[in-house]
Amino acid sequence: MIVPRLDASQSPVWMAELRGNASDLDRLSVMLGSDVRIRKESDRYYLAAPDLDACTEAQEVLDRATELAHLIAGALRALGEEFGEIRLGPVARFRSDGRHDQFVFPESIVLPRNPQALAASYDLERLVELRRAEPAAAKALRIYRLPHTWDNLSKILEIIESDVGGAMHRDGWVTKADLTRFRGTANNPSVAGDDARHGVSKTDPPRRKMTLLEASSLVKHVLICWLRSKAGVDSQEPYLPPRRIR
Repeated sequence: MIVPRLDASQSPVWMAELRGNASDLDRLSVMLGSDVRIRKESDRYYLAAPDLDACTEAQEVLDRATELAHLIAGALRALGEEFGEIRLGPVARFRSDGRHDQFVFPESIVLPRNPQALAASYDLERLVELRRAEPAAAKALRIYRLPHTWDNLSKILEIIESDVGGAMHRDGWVTKADLTRFRGTANNPSVAGDDARHGVSKTDPPRRKMTLLEASSLVKHVLICWLRSKAGVDSQEPYLPPRRIR
């Protein structure tokens, strides 16, 4: 939600400017809650959160705002919400006299537009709140925002497997055969090429390699099942690989 303008009697607060289409920022503000939120000052939009208020230096604010933006971007991608480009801009410190200091950094990050669908067990606010109660889930979502390479997809599966162990197979999220085929492809340069996780492989490639499209679909399915389980929702749907076009 959009928080009203600062009152001059309030203590100084740190925020990070968000730059993008106003309609996208207004829609994002509705999806966020009262914890991580968007504050509008004049014609500018700012990312605000208790995480930022605890900072004392501009660089620390930028680091924490970047981490929050990565989490939001991963959550939006998982939810299938498509936005135009939203860019993280300068850091601002608003003082009690109503003035503010601005700290400009040379690079900013962009919330990507690539959508993937997540079953309706979560909304954006709940996913962003995971950073406190479920840091592993928050980390997986931050990685999920990145390009779906073999390395990034493998990291997400490793995080999930470390959290639930054999439940991935026991609850039907993924079969051992599919997981073995994924790893056999991801780790082997003779199959995955230069994008493989290893430069040299001492094991034979799988008899039936997995395409990157199939791998992305598999990881998305396991991620959805994992998040649904944390929301107390059963995930009985089996993994169905994408159909190949001949």
